[in-house]
Amino acid sequence: MCRRTSKRAETTRNAALAPHRLPRRLVSGTGLARCLRLLAALLISISIPSAYAQTVDGGKLFGYVDKSASGQISSFVSIDVATGTVTTLATVPSPGFHAFGSALDPTTHRYFLVGCVPILGPFPCSEEALLVLNPQTGAEGSVITVTPCCATATGNLSPQFDPSSGNLFEYVNAFSGQLESIDPTTGVSNRFISPALSAFGSAIDPTKHRYFLVGCVPNTGTSLCSLGGALLIVNTETSTAGLIAGSVTPIATPMGNLFPQFDPGSGNLFGYIDNSAEGQTSTFVSIDPANAAVTMVGMVAPPGLEVFGSAIDPTTHRYLLIGCVPNLTTPLPFSCSPGGALLVLNTETGTAGSVTPVATPTGDLFPQFEPTTLPAAPGLVIAPTILEFPVLLLGSTSAAQAFSLSNLGDALLAISGISVGGANPGEFQVAPGTTCPTNGGNLAPGSNCLLNVTFKPTVLGPSGATINIADNATGNPHFAALEGAGEDLDISGTTSAPVLAGQTAQFNLQVGVSFGFPEDVALTCSSPNPTITCSAFPAAVALNPPHSMSNLPVPFTVSAATTARAALEPTAQPNDPPLGIEVRIAAIALIQMLILALACLRQMRWRSASFLTAILFCVAMSSCSSGGSSSTSVQTGTPPGTYMLTVTAAAAGGTRTLPLTLNVQ
Repeated sequence: MCRRTSKRAETTRNAALAPHRLPRRLVSGTGLARCLRLLAALLISISIPSAYAQTVDGGKLFGYVDKSASGQISSFVSIDVATGTVTTLATVPSPGFHAFGSALDPTTHRYFLVGCVPILGPFPCSEEALLVLNPQTGAEGSVITVTPCCATATGNLSPQFDPSSGNLFEYVNAFSGQLESIDPTTGVSNRFISPALSAFGSAIDPTKHRYFLVGCVPNTGTSLCSLGGALLIVNTETSTAGLIAGSVTPIATPMGNLFPQFDPGSGNLFGYIDNSAEGQTSTFVSIDPANAAVTMVGMVAPPGLEVFGSAIDPTTHRYLLIGCVPNLTTPLPFSCSPGGALLVLNTETGTAGSVTPVATPTGDLFPQFEPTTLPAAPGLVIAPTILEFPVLLLGSTSAAQAFSLSNLGDALLAISGISVGGANPGEFQVAPGTTCPTNGGNLAPGSNCLLNVTFKPTVLGPSGATINIADNATGNPHFAALEGAGEDLDISGTTSAPVLAGQTAQFNLQVGVSFGFPEDVALTCSSPNPTITCSAFPAAVALNPPHSMSNLPVPFTVSAATTARAALEPTAQPNDPPLGIEVRIAAIALIQMLILALACLRQMRWRSASFLTAILFCVAMSSCSSGGSSSTSVQTGTPPGTYMLTVTAAAAGGTRTLPLTLNVQ
């Protein structure tokens, strides 16, 4: 059973109250005053926002200051969660509306009150009814009678709005176990039997269609409860065929006003065990609906907060309690400090904020939370916010890096242009592969694009620039940062050396850097002549310290090995080419004619002339065929002369070269 009777309930009860008023204050001394009082502060009907909903000011609580029992004017109010400012939205003149609980439909901006219309006098009530307020406009609807139904004798309806069905769900009779669904447009209701539970509060999970009741199991034939708490879960999807309620699950938590709320982020129920009236520490707890396990998540030291109701903001994980600060200096009779108060718990971290005063009358406010949202608008997110390029040699081009531009809003993002600005815009370039509209275009909600950028330094030292994006999102224009640094290498030393063929020349060199270098430098050497072998030692050097303006040059050597020269065996070398066969035949014929002519003139014998002709022919053929020849010696190795070698230093995506002169003797 409940551990105590609320002192505040005892001191404020009115003997004239009929049973119809039991939801607000239980007038009997059964000890259930604190338990059943919770049901006057009913819970928020949670709606899951769209992926692009934008909470702009922390949202507002909406409540109803009920003064109908005293015949005074009741009022609808809003409470700014950030500042505690209270604004009256509408008034309800006498006889007003006596509320048992509230619920909220944030999609259509309807704040529901479930209760009855008072009949002034000894405060009996009419039949069950609905009253609807539009929190955005403050417009108040007419009272809708719930039918078919009899007068709600016990109250404590714990209503919740289910967005999937569009109906209100509530628990009507705590001790006989009746569930009710109500069409808020017509007031038509249906009732179903469920396990008996004396409910302290309710919550709803709209995504899984679960209506939670937290309370205790009543003892048969009495108004008292069994020890310990209990949890009942109802499936709201099956309401057309009859509500399906699960079994009652015990929970290991003290009974009393838990003010439960369902947090969709964690999937748990959150509650507040209020011990402020006794000057004790109150506690925040979470309840796992799967196994009813209870975990303490936070504490509130005295004086704490005497709670009238609770609500939850699922988008920012805030569990909101509205009430008043107990006056512990005068514990009896129990009283509150003037004015109301607000207390917020972070359901992710379990941390509670400080109590914030609110300028509202104390009492049951039946709070509901509705986030304030902007109209549909684009939302640009750039990731990362900075691109850092590696140090590069001047004139070298980096590999492309990319920004991702995402439209997390719920309207079209219009990009009119993308440019590079800042201190060194010429060092960075928008690179191929970019899918973002650099010259104008649109990005649909939920989509993204890539913006590729390269870095090509032309100046020594650090360079910085910005990507400038002109668009129609809040905060336009948007910027992202670019960073890089330019380096340069310098090779110096002895660039000319003489050498004898077959010997090795050595060049003493050094490599230095401007601004500092973060990595090793690779050194190589090349020769245009295959008889000269050129190499650098060491093949790599470290320039230390990195990123320093005072780097000292690092020495290295280049060796150029030549090849010794040697003479080979002489070989025949052709001189003039032999005469052609036609020339030889013509020459022989001419000689024969001369010989025969002489023979005729001197009466030489034909035999001698013929013999002489044959000899001349052989001599002519022999000399003509040979054509002449000579023999020379062939030299090997590196010929004497001047040769140009090239030494190369490579690092950070670039190279620097130095020509070397080798004089071979």
